[in-house]
Amino acid sequence: MPEKQGTKAARESDLKEGNPIVVTVDDKEVLLVRSGEQIHACGNKCTHYGGRLSEGWLSNHAVTCPRHNSRFNVKTGEMIAPPALDDLPVYPVKVKNGQVFIGKAEFSHIPVPSVQDKRTFLIAGAGAAGNAAAETLRREGFDGRILMLTAEPDRPYDRPNLSKDYMAGSAPPEWIPLRSEDYYKEYRIELLTGHRITSVDTAARNVTLFNGKKIRFDRCLLATGGIPYRLNVPGSELENVFTLRSLTDARAIIVALEQAKVIVVAGAGFIGMEVASSLRVRELEVHIVAPETLPLMNMFGERVGKRFRRLHEQHGTRFHLGTTLKEIAGSGKVSEVILSDGSHLSADMVVSGLGILPAVAFLEKTGLVRNGGVPVNRQLETDAEGIYA
Repeated sequence: MPEKQGTKAARESDLKEGNPIVVTVDDKEVLLVRSGEQIHACGNKCTHYGGRLSEGWLSNHAVTCPRHNSRFNVKTGEMIAPPALDDLPVYPVKVKNGQVFIGKAEFSHIPVPSVQDKRTFLIAGAGAAGNAAAETLRREGFDGRILMLTAEPDRPYDRPNLSKDYMAGSAPPEWIPLRSEDYYKEYRIELLTGHRITSVDTAARNVTLFNGKKIRFDRCLLATGGIPYRLNVPGSELENVFTLRSLTDARAIIVALEQAKVIVVAGAGFIGMEVASSLRVRELEVHIVAPETLPLMNMFGERVGKRFRRLHEQHGTRFHLGTTLKEIAGSGKVSEVILSDGSHLSADMVVSGLGILPAVAFLEKTGLVRNGGVPVNRQLETDAEGIYA
């Protein structure tokens, strides 16, 4: 077979509209999709966490990953919905004598900005939303200044992983950052860590930082995320009482786990349940305390709540539902917790996962906040022109 013709992958008759097939080329899985008279080929591995796209679902030219709902255009490989950040590789396709041949993988590249545009797009927050916004601006051809500010000491990272594989000890630290330092340098995305914004002047179009410095912008995206509810009971100031929200929190918890055997988790929502599951992987004794009668019932109902409880109990997690933490006791550090039903639990650590509130305190004087949130229009623009949320 001539090299330029590519690798024989399938018979054309094997491909039916709306029924993609998977072939292996150079040890890589390739998704073949028929669309009318055309056949398209792209990578079958989601660029987020490697889910097999062939196990997802196809609608028109979009394939959705079954794991976290990232979507990709099978014609171009373009990522069209997060949480994935990167496009898929695509493969040139030729059909000859009823046989489908695939060429070498082709990868897309974000254009490197020339920075001729003098405008500044400021992004307040460097979580998944802020980071994706910065990258999308470059993808769409904006070559002005992009400045991303975060109060945290770390560059953008995979926050959902903190309560999952990272907490379980199966994800090494190098997996957690979304991009390398070199990536931000290459695409000229200025990232200032440890820079907390204290106020925004919508008329003057500037932000004031914790140190009094002002930075002017032409456009601004407010993507500061949330502030976690914190335990407010006697003893919540003791050592080994943690709230999980940031990478800094996760690191501190993991260090403390070296001296802990019994952990009480406050909250039976996503964070509480994920933390409990991860700590059971470490073979620690885990108790979940929450006021609900079933975990996650408020979101998913009784049937799903029962399923979650049963699954976690099968893996050794113990539930104390319909009750709350009344007091945390100990001499300097946690030794037990007292519940609102009067029961006592021995504990070496307490981890709180009680939910979050929008982080909008720095917008107090802008008039943009209503009912604890920031209303936006269909373009995600706030009441202040050029400021989005």
